[in-house]
Amino acid sequence: MAQIEARKRAVGAALQRVVGRAVVSVGLCGLVALNAQSVSWISPPPEYQEYNSRFAVYAMTPDMRVIVATGSRPEPGFSTRVYRGLIWENGVWQELRPWNTWYNTHSEAYAVSENGRVVVGISRPDSLDNSLGTATRWLYGVPQNLGTLPGYEYSVAHGVSADGRVVVGWAHRQVQDGSPYRDEYCAFRWVNGVMQPIGSPDSQDSQAFAVSADGRVVVGWIANRRDGAGSAFRWENGVLQYLGTPPTDNRYYRWSSVTPRAVSPDGRVVIGLVRGYRVGISEPPVVCG
Repeated sequence: MAQIEARKRAVGAALQRVVGRAVVSVGLCGLVALNAQSVSWISPPPEYQEYNSRFAVYAMTPDMRVIVATGSRPEPGFSTRVYRGLIWENGVWQELRPWNTWYNTHSEAYAVSENGRVVVGISRPDSLDNSLGTATRWLYGVPQNLGTLPGYEYSVAHGVSADGRVVVGWAHRQVQDGSPYRDEYCAFRWVNGVMQPIGSPDSQDSQAFAVSADGRVVVGWIANRRDGAGSAFRWENGVLQYLGTPPTDNRYYRWSSVTPRAVSPDGRVVIGLVRGYRVGISEPPVVCG
């Protein structure tokens, strides 16, 4: 029982890294933050509530003081809508501008440090294509271009450590592997201005989604070159651990891949999505959280 309770606490801590002490529901006209004491309605800025606009919350600090979102709104002089990362604090929404406003007209925000000072995401030039976009780190709202891995076309940041010093995500490029071109991804860990690739000699693609509080443990998804099968991974101090897929005794279903979405602050518990299929039947895949 003690081990079970300890595991429950660890999973709870991992969830807290994603949404703090709240569960967030997102809609066109706002979001609802639920905790044990209250229900709060937080509306997006008015321009993000217009018809055909988009708005989604991706992260919040454990104390629920800072919320990070991405949305689209009309922009005079543009035929398409402009995407912006946003940060909510003290009842006020603030847009996060791209690191190069002359070239990158769009920004998206996906994660925030525990103290709310650092937000990470991407700055990019086109609303429909990430090409030539780069991972971006905002410190007190000031954007920093993190660049991309050598030989890769663009990058995006999806996770950040508690103090905001370690950023994880992935880089992308197109490689000619027959016809047409094939998309290739490589997970990275950025710290002190250096972007380090995460993968193995037999891996074809990898993507990093989350990092532990101290920045030492990175979790994500990786595919091998042999058959392209995907697996969850846990990386620590240069050592890559394949987490595989969970066992099942159901003869009608098989798990095909696992995509981690969060990790506990100490890096010991990983949570995410499991994708599977029904044996011998062609139908949409089964996804379990």
